[in-house]
Amino acid sequence: MIEFVKIKNLKPGDRLAKTVYNDRLQLLLKAGNVLTIKSIQTISELGYKGCYVEHNEEFRREDVPLAEPLLDDMEEIAVIRKLQALFSSAEAFYDPMNIEFQRRRNDIEASVSELTDKISSLYHNGEFLYEVEDYVRTSHNWIFHHSLNTCIVSIGIAFNLGLSREEAGEIGVGAIYHDYGKVYFGPELYNREELSEEEKTLLKQHPEKMFRVLQALRYPVNTSYAVWQHHEKADGTGYPNGLDIGKITLPAQIVSLASAFDNLINIQVYNKEPMDQKDALEYLQGCNLYSVDCMRAMFRFIVPYPVGSGVLLSTGQKGVVLKNVPGMVLRPYVLVGRDLYDLAHEPRCMNVTIMERIK
Repeated sequence: MIEFVKIKNLKPGDRLAKTVYNDRLQLLLKAGNVLTIKSIQTISELGYKGCYVEHNEEFRREDVPLAEPLLDDMEEIAVIRKLQALFSSAEAFYDPMNIEFQRRRNDIEASVSELTDKISSLYHNGEFLYEVEDYVRTSHNWIFHHSLNTCIVSIGIAFNLGLSREEAGEIGVGAIYHDYGKVYFGPELYNREELSEEEKTLLKQHPEKMFRVLQALRYPVNTSYAVWQHHEKADGTGYPNGLDIGKITLPAQIVSLASAFDNLINIQVYNKEPMDQKDALEYLQGCNLYSVDCMRAMFRFIVPYPVGSGVLLSTGQKGVVLKNVPGMVLRPYVLVGRDLYDLAHEPRCMNVTIMERIK
């Protein structure tokens, strides 16, 4: 059984259940390795929130098979590396003479198309869930992971709103490019924690810069407007045009929410204390800055308690989430000692609820 353990609670002797990579996406510690004081310190310095560790190896639930991740380690690393290559230059993105950059752009959009097909299949089979537990993010690589996660969540929202495969794919491309305009200002600006008011104003130009590029390249409206308006807010306090919810296009409403959710739950340059998934979902529901319809759609597939989460039940018992259930994200399988609680289906669990995620 695997459990996600926060950095502060890791102990020498814990055995890794999932491989750990460094900020260059190189293998650092392989699954099965036993943690030491030094390796825990290294993981902490890289910026990990925690690690998956193996517990109760002698006890396995063969009757509850674990869900396959949307992307395995190598697939995710491949997409991140494509993004790193593409983000190396802003001007080359639309240079018709730069064949290499056109190839990189095509590679990224092919990856988005594959993701869209995969999510479409899972969604239409009633099996789509997304458990967002990310790789390490540092000041060097956060923007690539953020772009990919925003893309996945945006596609999921689109399908749950009843949009077509074509529309979902176009919005996914907008999502993966939504922060690309920041490349015009260089990582020395968008990776810095403290900015002057002048620098903040400059960086706020990134949606419009990329919007103009996508327009010039004749990208679909769903893609270009998702980029242009992704910082607009439902109450009219966003930028660049201060639009309220009635004037923000649906693609932008989707990408705005997906981007905000990912920013809340993952370490990045502006957020050193990320929230748990459940806390982030509650915050978004109460802040009145995002589309209610988009939030309802997102809540159908975003998992508040990822596999491996320690949880406190209303019975006072502590357990670990073993598997999540599509369509019933608040009612997972929870392992309490050697007893399995199927919160979604068992009559004895009808009145049992998860009170909180154990930190």
